[in-house]
Amino acid sequence: MSQKKKPMRTKTATMFFSVATAISSSLTVNSITAKADPSLPSPAQIKNKQINNTNYANSKLISKEQPNPQKQLQPKIAESTAPSAANFKWGNLDISYSNHVITVPSGSVGQPDSLAHITGINSDDIQEVKFTGQLKIGSASEMFKDLTNLTKITGLENLDTSATSDMRYMFANCQNLTSIAGIDNLQTTKVTNMSFMFAGCSKLASLDLSSFNTANTSYVESMFQDCENLQNIKFSPDFTIAKVDDISHMFSGCSSLTALDLSKFNTSQVKKMIWTFKDCSSLTKLDLSSFDTSNVIDMNGMFNNCSNLKELDLRSFVIDPNIDKGYMLDGLAKLNTLKLGKSTYINDTHLNTPGTWVNIGDRSEDEPQANNKYLSEDLIAHAHNILGDTYIRPGNPITVSYLDTSKRSLAPDISLKGKIGDAYKVTAKPIPGYIVKEVPDNSTGVFTDQPQNIEFIYSADPESNSTITPIKAADVTVYYQDENGNQIAPETVLQGNVGDGYTTGIVEIPDYTLKVRPENATGFFSTEQQSVTYIYAQNNAIPEENDQNSPINSSSNNPSQNGTSTSQTNESQNKHRLNKNGVTENYTIFKSSDSDSDSTNPTLITNNGQEEELPQTGTNERSQIIVLLLGFLSVICSLLASCFSKKKKG
Repeated sequence: MSQKKKPMRTKTATMFFSVATAISSSLTVNSITAKADPSLPSPAQIKNKQINNTNYANSKLISKEQPNPQKQLQPKIAESTAPSAANFKWGNLDISYSNHVITVPSGSVGQPDSLAHITGINSDDIQEVKFTGQLKIGSASEMFKDLTNLTKITGLENLDTSATSDMRYMFANCQNLTSIAGIDNLQTTKVTNMSFMFAGCSKLASLDLSSFNTANTSYVESMFQDCENLQNIKFSPDFTIAKVDDISHMFSGCSSLTALDLSKFNTSQVKKMIWTFKDCSSLTKLDLSSFDTSNVIDMNGMFNNCSNLKELDLRSFVIDPNIDKGYMLDGLAKLNTLKLGKSTYINDTHLNTPGTWVNIGDRSEDEPQANNKYLSEDLIAHAHNILGDTYIRPGNPITVSYLDTSKRSLAPDISLKGKIGDAYKVTAKPIPGYIVKEVPDNSTGVFTDQPQNIEFIYSADPESNSTITPIKAADVTVYYQDENGNQIAPETVLQGNVGDGYTTGIVEIPDYTLKVRPENATGFFSTEQQSVTYIYAQNNAIPEENDQNSPINSSSNNPSQNGTSTSQTNESQNKHRLNKNGVTENYTIFKSSDSDSDSTNPTLITNNGQEEELPQTGTNERSQIIVLLLGFLSVICSLLASCFSKKKKG
């Protein structure tokens, strides 16, 4: 029994071994003879498609349907490594590749694929493309697209594009290309499509398009999208885009552009301006006064996030209040000037710039009319009421002072005016006898919505003190005017030395009452002329002389109003004199504490031209003391004489 089972087990084992051998043989044959399914994309194609969708998804959503004459791209072998020198096919043209350089000879090619799609060359290894002879090309669409490590194009001037009709995506996604030598020689008179032409060239610094002619161009959307390092573009006078109806995303993401001259653009046919300048965060000014927007139906996000834009001229813009313009003016943090036309409706634009807007009206930016004041949300809410005016965000005035080490004024303060965000720069002025000791850190800066004070500190010049002591100051002229600016009393001229203090006072003028007392009623003599103006209002009745509410009495009863204390008010400091017109002139001149004892005496000059030297301080006081002593002695002598006489009689 056991002997019979043994042959059975042997046969079974032999059968299983035969089956296993057959299966193994079948698998081996399949692995050798299997071919790639041509209907399925290669890994390299999938990767390329993902990159395109990531970089330009938003742009393609707004692009119109365009005919694509390009033939289906052949899958490239991304893993292959080109030999040190080899020949390859690009369209119908034989090219060579060696040491990261593609060399293209002279000839002609119709509609070739991208140089990044040449079978046998890893596009990531290509660093230079060289054209050695004249090459006539029918379509330049996607010519250099996705050569992400391309840094140089040589001989581009050999490219004959006189018959080229398509340049879409020509340099798209050339992420390491910093410049394109010879691009100013390209002929574009027959080109109809330039959309996405330079999109994604993130290191491109400048573009010279001075030879570009857009007479037949219909598509330019996203032409420079995401060229984030592009600082300037030179357009030719023939770059007019007159046949274009969509400029959406044209400059979107060009965050390094500092200026754009679009004065030759003809936008009369344009219907869409979606996100046109989005994220152009280095633009400070944009003059679009030549733009015709009468046919535009969508301005959604047009200037969104232009965060450094300060001035926007929209006076030529015709904006229907009902079109889509959401987020058009969103993110303009530094905008301080907005010029509107008579049909520029900015409702629903999401303007959110902080601060207060005022209108210029029929005045200037330095002195705006400012009868309308709005926050941003209120400005767009009143879109129907602000048409045809210019609105600015004025900064708080900046006061500049010139002081000595004791913080006394050596020259009149000056006031600077500007708009929020505007830059200013102030330098110290020369003052005879003084040198600049301290220059403040805020001598340069920008206007804000907060008050700012700039103080230059001076010290006495030791070299000039020996020869310039004292320094004669410029005159201080005191005016007395009515509310219409008419003179109602003679002016008074005060003279003194630089650094000396002065004080002026009101005068009693029949039928008038003081209305405005000037802020500089007291101050210091300086090297520049100063004016002090008192404003009076006319009365219906003449005030009583002893009326406690009259200006002259209130001034005399409260000496602090004219900048002097009671202890300072004496004959040598406050003068009341009656001039020939019967008008009382009130003036005060006092010496600064550090004036030299032999300084020139301050003088007074009145309207009649007479000059009088003021008395030396202390002269009248000594005279009064002597008179009192003599009187006291006389009384004592009289008493002694009386006593002596009585004793003699007794």
